[in-house]
Amino acid sequence: MKFTFLLLIICAPLLSFSAICTSTGNGNWETAGTWDCPGVPACGDTIYILPGHTVDVTTNNSTLNCGTPSFIVIQGTLDFGNGDKLNLGCGSGITIDAGGQISAAGGGGGASNQITICGAEVWRKSDGNVNGPSSFGNPLPITLLYLTAKVVDHKSVINWATAVEINNEIFILESSRDANNWTEIARLPGAGNSSSTRYYEYNDPLNDEGVHYYRLTQVDFDGSNETFNPVAVNYQSLDDIKLYPNPSNGYLFVDFIPEDMKVNYDILNSVGQLIQSSKQLSENNTIDLNHLKSGLYYIKLSNSEDTVYRQIQIR
Repeated sequence: MKFTFLLLIICAPLLSFSAICTSTGNGNWETAGTWDCPGVPACGDTIYILPGHTVDVTTNNSTLNCGTPSFIVIQGTLDFGNGDKLNLGCGSGITIDAGGQISAAGGGGGASNQITICGAEVWRKSDGNVNGPSSFGNPLPITLLYLTAKVVDHKSVINWATAVEINNEIFILESSRDANNWTEIARLPGAGNSSSTRYYEYNDPLNDEGVHYYRLTQVDFDGSNETFNPVAVNYQSLDDIKLYPNPSNGYLFVDFIPEDMKVNYDILNSVGQLIQSSKQLSENNTIDLNHLKSGLYYIKLSNSEDTVYRQIQIR
Protein backbone atom coordinates (compact mmCIF):
# COMPACT_ATOMS: atom_id res chain seq x y z
CA MET A 1 0.00 0.00 0.00
CA LYS A 2 1.24 3.48 -0.83
CA PHE A 3 0.06 7.04 -0.34
CA THR A 4 -1.00 9.73 -2.76
CA PHE A 5 0.97 12.71 -1.48
CA LEU A 6 -0.81 16.08 -1.96
CA LEU A 7 0.85 18.41 0.52
CA LEU A 8 3.86 18.29 2.78
CA ILE A 9 5.30 21.10 4.89
CA ILE A 10 9.14 21.35 4.74
CA CYS A 11 9.64 18.88 1.93
CA ALA A 12 12.52 16.54 1.24
CA PRO A 13 12.83 13.85 -1.45
CA LEU A 14 10.76 10.75 -0.91
CA LEU A 15 12.77 7.78 0.18
CA SER A 16 11.05 5.40 -2.22
CA PHE A 17 10.85 7.41 -5.42
CA SER A 18 13.18 9.64 -7.43
CA ALA A 19 11.08 12.79 -7.30
CA ILE A 20 7.59 14.20 -7.00
CA CYS A 21 6.43 16.05 -10.15
CA THR A 22 3.31 18.20 -9.84
CA SER A 23 1.63 19.95 -12.76
CA THR A 24 1.89 23.74 -12.74
CA GLY A 25 -0.95 24.32 -15.22
CA ASN A 26 -2.00 23.28 -18.71
CA GLY A 27 0.84 22.05 -20.91
CA ASN A 28 2.59 19.20 -22.69
CA TRP A 29 4.01 16.23 -20.81
CA GLU A 30 7.30 16.74 -22.63
CA THR A 31 7.68 20.42 -21.60
CA ALA A 32 9.69 21.20 -18.45
CA GLY A 33 7.50 24.21 -17.63
CA THR A 34 4.49 21.94 -17.19
CA TRP A 35 6.05 20.51 -14.00
CA ASP A 36 7.49 21.81 -10.74
CA CYS A 37 10.24 19.16 -10.73
CA PRO A 38 13.56 19.56 -12.60
CA GLY A 39 12.99 18.79 -16.27
CA VAL A 40 10.16 16.42 -17.11
CA PRO A 41 8.92 13.28 -15.30
CA ALA A 42 11.55 10.53 -15.30
CA CYS A 43 12.06 6.97 -14.10
CA GLY A 44 10.60 6.28 -10.68
CA ASP A 45 8.86 9.62 -10.28
CA THR A 46 5.50 10.14 -8.62
CA ILE A 47 3.49 12.44 -10.88
CA TYR A 48 0.44 14.55 -10.01
CA ILE A 49 -1.87 16.23 -12.52
CA LEU A 50 -3.78 18.65 -10.34
CA PRO A 51 -7.48 19.56 -10.60
CA GLY A 52 -8.20 21.96 -13.46
CA HIS A 53 -4.94 21.13 -15.27
CA THR A 54 -4.79 19.35 -18.63
CA VAL A 55 -1.51 17.66 -19.52
CA ASP A 56 -1.21 16.57 -23.16
CA VAL A 57 0.91 13.59 -24.24
CA THR A 58 2.20 14.68 -27.66
CA THR A 59 4.88 12.09 -28.36
CA ASN A 60 5.84 8.57 -27.25
CA ASN A 61 7.13 8.50 -23.66
CA SER A 62 8.66 5.44 -22.07
CA THR A 63 9.95 4.44 -18.64
CA LEU A 64 9.64 0.77 -19.60
CA ASN A 65 13.27 -0.08 -18.87
CA CYS A 66 13.38 1.68 -15.50
CA GLY A 67 14.40 -0.30 -12.46
CA THR A 68 11.83 1.53 -10.33
CA PRO A 69 8.09 1.99 -10.94
CA SER A 70 6.43 5.30 -11.74
CA PHE A 71 3.11 6.40 -10.28
CA ILE A 72 0.66 8.85 -11.83
CA VAL A 73 -2.18 10.47 -9.90
CA ILE A 74 -4.70 12.20 -12.20
CA GLN A 75 -6.94 14.79 -10.57
CA GLY A 76 -7.23 16.88 -13.74
CA THR A 77 -6.96 15.53 -17.30
CA LEU A 78 -4.31 13.43 -19.04
CA ASP A 79 -4.99 13.80 -22.76
CA PHE A 80 -3.40 11.94 -25.69
CA GLY A 81 -2.67 13.41 -29.10
CA ASN A 82 -2.54 11.66 -32.45
CA GLY A 83 -0.80 8.29 -32.13
CA ASP A 84 1.01 9.09 -28.87
CA LYS A 85 1.76 6.60 -26.15
CA LEU A 86 2.82 6.37 -22.52
CA ASN A 87 4.82 3.23 -21.67
CA LEU A 88 5.40 2.75 -17.94
CA GLY A 89 7.80 0.36 -16.26
CA CYS A 90 6.92 -2.77 -14.35
CA GLY A 91 5.19 -2.19 -11.01
CA SER A 92 3.91 1.22 -12.11
CA GLY A 93 0.37 2.41 -11.51
CA ILE A 94 -2.13 5.09 -12.41
CA THR A 95 -4.76 6.47 -10.04
CA ILE A 96 -7.60 8.55 -11.48
CA ASP A 97 -9.26 10.44 -8.63
CA ALA A 98 -12.87 11.58 -8.70
CA GLY A 99 -13.00 14.49 -11.13
CA GLY A 100 -9.95 13.24 -13.02
CA GLN A 101 -9.96 11.88 -16.55
CA ILE A 102 -7.90 10.15 -19.22
CA SER A 103 -8.97 11.29 -22.67
CA ALA A 104 -7.87 11.16 -26.31
CA ALA A 105 -8.96 14.36 -28.01
CA GLY A 106 -6.34 13.97 -30.75
CA GLY A 107 -6.73 11.94 -33.93
CA GLY A 108 -5.50 8.46 -34.70
CA GLY A 109 -6.97 5.00 -34.73
CA GLY A 110 -8.39 3.18 -31.79
CA ALA A 111 -5.08 1.59 -30.81
CA SER A 112 -2.76 4.44 -31.77
CA ASN A 113 -3.15 6.26 -28.46
CA GLN A 114 -2.45 3.95 -25.58
CA ILE A 115 -0.95 3.34 -22.14
CA THR A 116 1.11 0.27 -21.32
CA ILE A 117 2.51 -0.99 -18.02
CA CYS A 118 5.36 -3.49 -18.14
CA GLY A 119 4.65 -3.92 -21.85
CA ALA A 120 0.98 -4.81 -21.34
CA GLU A 121 -1.66 -2.49 -22.76
CA VAL A 122 -4.03 -1.16 -20.08
CA TRP A 123 -5.84 1.53 -22.11
CA ARG A 124 -6.29 2.58 -25.73
CA LYS A 125 -8.29 5.32 -27.45
CA SER A 126 -10.99 2.91 -28.55
CA ASP A 127 -11.75 2.25 -24.85
CA GLY A 128 -13.04 5.81 -24.61
CA ASN A 129 -12.47 8.36 -21.89
CA VAL A 130 -11.84 7.03 -18.38
CA ASN A 131 -13.32 9.08 -15.55
CA GLY A 132 -12.30 8.71 -11.95
CA PRO A 133 -12.36 7.11 -9.57
CA SER A 134 -10.47 4.39 -11.42
CA SER A 135 -7.01 2.90 -11.62
CA PHE A 136 -4.57 0.83 -13.67
CA GLY A 137 -1.65 -1.33 -12.61
CA ASN A 138 -0.40 -0.84 -9.05
CA PRO A 139 -1.83 2.56 -8.14
CA LEU A 140 -1.36 4.61 -5.01
CA PRO A 141 -4.67 3.69 -3.39
CA ILE A 142 -4.37 5.77 -0.21
CA THR A 143 -4.38 9.54 -0.09
CA LEU A 144 -2.28 11.37 2.50
CA LEU A 145 -3.66 14.90 2.50
CA TYR A 146 -0.90 16.54 4.53
CA LEU A 147 1.81 16.06 7.14
CA THR A 148 2.83 19.04 9.28
CA ALA A 149 4.77 19.83 12.44
CA LYS A 150 4.81 22.98 14.54
CA VAL A 151 5.90 24.05 18.02
CA VAL A 152 3.20 24.86 20.55
CA ASP A 153 3.92 25.38 24.26
CA HIS A 154 7.23 23.49 24.47
CA LYS A 155 6.15 20.57 22.31
CA SER A 156 6.08 19.53 18.67
CA VAL A 157 2.54 19.02 17.41
CA ILE A 158 2.63 16.62 14.45
CA ASN A 159 -0.56 16.36 12.40
CA TRP A 160 -1.49 14.34 9.35
CA ALA A 161 -4.68 13.34 7.58
CA THR A 162 -5.71 10.65 5.11
CA ALA A 163 -8.58 10.76 2.64
CA VAL A 164 -8.64 6.98 2.05
CA GLU A 165 -6.95 4.02 3.78
CA ILE A 166 -6.71 0.43 2.57
CA ASN A 167 -5.26 -2.35 4.78
CA ASN A 168 -3.56 0.26 6.96
CA GLU A 169 -2.56 -1.28 10.29
CA ILE A 170 -0.36 1.33 12.01
CA PHE A 171 1.59 4.55 11.64
CA ILE A 172 5.09 4.67 13.12
CA LEU A 173 6.44 8.11 14.03
CA GLU A 174 10.18 8.67 14.48
CA SER A 175 12.28 11.66 15.54
CA SER A 176 15.85 12.73 14.82
CA ARG A 177 18.18 15.63 15.54
CA ASP A 178 20.28 15.17 12.38
CA ALA A 179 17.81 13.62 9.86
CA ASN A 180 20.06 10.53 9.70
CA ASN A 181 19.69 8.69 13.02
CA TRP A 182 16.07 8.00 13.88
CA THR A 183 14.33 6.94 17.09
CA GLU A 184 10.78 5.60 17.23
CA ILE A 185 8.61 7.76 19.49
CA ALA A 186 5.06 6.58 18.80
CA ARG A 187 2.82 4.02 17.12
CA LEU A 188 -0.70 5.05 16.21
CA PRO A 189 -3.29 2.58 14.88
CA GLY A 190 -4.45 3.08 11.31
CA ALA A 191 -8.07 2.92 10.24
CA GLY A 192 -7.71 -0.38 8.38
CA ASN A 193 -10.04 0.37 5.48
CA SER A 194 -11.63 3.80 5.33
CA SER A 195 -13.06 6.04 2.61
CA SER A 196 -13.55 9.10 4.83
CA THR A 197 -11.05 11.71 5.98
CA ARG A 198 -9.09 10.61 9.06
CA TYR A 199 -7.11 13.02 11.24
CA TYR A 200 -4.09 12.11 13.37
CA GLU A 201 -2.06 14.04 15.94
CA TYR A 202 0.91 13.35 18.18
CA ASN A 203 2.55 15.73 20.68
CA ASP A 204 6.27 15.36 21.33
CA PRO A 205 7.61 17.26 24.40
CA LEU A 206 10.65 19.40 23.58
CA ASN A 207 13.52 19.76 26.00
CA ASP A 208 16.39 20.74 23.69
CA GLU A 209 16.54 23.82 21.51
CA GLY A 210 17.34 23.55 17.81
CA VAL A 211 15.97 21.61 14.84
CA HIS A 212 13.93 18.44 15.44
CA TYR A 213 13.01 16.17 12.51
CA TYR A 214 10.04 13.81 12.27
CA ARG A 215 9.21 11.11 9.74
CA LEU A 216 6.17 8.93 9.28
CA THR A 217 5.99 5.28 8.22
CA GLN A 218 2.78 3.51 7.29
CA VAL A 219 2.59 -0.28 7.78
CA ASP A 220 0.06 -2.66 6.16
CA PHE A 221 -1.40 -5.71 7.87
CA ASP A 222 0.88 -7.86 5.70
CA GLY A 223 3.97 -5.96 6.91
CA SER A 224 4.60 -3.94 3.75
CA ASN A 225 5.41 -0.35 4.59
CA GLU A 226 6.15 3.08 3.18
CA THR A 227 8.25 5.85 4.75
CA PHE A 228 7.52 9.45 3.80
CA ASN A 229 9.24 12.81 3.68
CA PRO A 230 10.49 14.12 7.01
CA VAL A 231 9.23 17.39 8.43
CA ALA A 232 11.08 19.64 10.87
CA VAL A 233 10.59 22.26 13.56
CA ASN A 234 13.10 24.73 14.97
CA TYR A 235 12.54 25.04 18.70
CA GLN A 236 13.71 28.23 20.38
CA SER A 237 12.72 28.34 24.03
CA LEU A 238 11.96 31.59 25.83
CA ASP A 239 13.02 30.11 29.18
CA ASP A 240 16.57 31.44 28.92
CA ILE A 241 15.56 35.09 28.49
CA LYS A 242 16.58 37.08 31.57
CA LEU A 243 14.64 40.06 32.92
CA TYR A 244 16.28 41.99 35.78
CA PRO A 245 16.29 43.47 38.35
CA ASN A 246 13.24 42.00 40.02
CA PRO A 247 11.89 43.72 42.12
CA SER A 248 12.28 46.69 39.79
CA ASN A 249 12.45 50.42 40.46
CA GLY A 250 10.90 51.15 37.07
CA TYR A 251 13.17 49.51 34.49
CA LEU A 252 13.78 45.93 33.40
CA PHE A 253 16.84 44.88 31.41
CA VAL A 254 16.60 42.05 28.87
CA ASP A 255 19.35 39.50 28.11
CA PHE A 256 19.84 36.25 26.19
CA ILE A 257 17.66 36.74 23.11
CA PRO A 258 19.14 35.00 20.05
CA GLU A 259 19.79 37.38 17.16
CA ASP A 260 17.22 35.76 14.86
CA MET A 261 14.49 35.41 17.49
CA LYS A 262 11.56 37.84 17.41
CA VAL A 263 9.96 38.14 20.84
CA ASN A 264 6.97 40.24 21.79
CA TYR A 265 5.92 41.15 25.30
CA ASP A 266 2.64 42.13 26.94
CA ILE A 267 2.18 43.49 30.44
CA LEU A 268 -0.68 42.15 32.56
CA ASN A 269 -1.86 43.14 36.01
CA SER A 270 -1.91 40.81 39.02
CA VAL A 271 -5.20 39.20 37.92
CA GLY A 272 -4.09 38.65 34.32
CA GLN A 273 -5.75 41.63 32.63
CA LEU A 274 -3.88 43.14 29.70
CA ILE A 275 -2.71 46.68 30.43
CA GLN A 276 -0.04 47.13 27.74
CA SER A 277 -0.13 45.27 24.43
CA SER A 278 2.65 43.78 22.36
CA LYS A 279 5.98 45.40 21.73
CA GLN A 280 8.97 43.64 20.25
CA LEU A 281 12.04 42.88 22.33
CA SER A 282 15.64 42.51 21.25
CA GLU A 283 18.93 41.80 23.00
CA ASN A 284 19.92 44.49 25.53
CA ASN A 285 16.48 46.13 25.43
CA THR A 286 15.24 48.07 28.41
CA ILE A 287 11.57 47.89 29.36
CA ASP A 288 10.31 51.12 30.89
CA LEU A 289 7.79 50.42 33.66
CA ASN A 290 7.79 53.86 35.28
CA HIS A 291 4.21 54.49 34.15
CA LEU A 292 2.99 51.61 36.36
CA LYS A 293 2.05 51.84 40.01
CA SER A 294 3.86 49.80 42.64
CA GLY A 295 2.65 46.20 42.87
CA LEU A 296 2.76 42.77 41.22
CA TYR A 297 2.53 42.36 37.44
CA TYR A 298 3.12 39.70 34.78
CA ILE A 299 5.13 40.00 31.59
CA LYS A 300 4.00 37.66 28.84
CA LEU A 301 6.83 36.74 26.45
CA SER A 302 5.83 35.13 23.15
CA ASN A 303 7.09 34.22 19.71
CA SER A 304 5.68 32.02 16.97
CA GLU A 305 6.62 28.87 18.90
CA ASP A 306 6.42 29.54 22.62
CA THR A 307 4.79 31.59 25.38
CA VAL A 308 6.02 32.12 28.94
CA TYR A 309 4.90 34.33 31.83
CA ARG A 310 7.19 36.09 34.32
CA GLN A 311 5.97 37.66 37.55
CA ILE A 312 7.60 40.98 38.37
CA GLN A 313 7.31 43.41 41.27
CA ILE A 314 7.50 47.16 40.89
CA ARG A 315 8.49 49.06 43.99
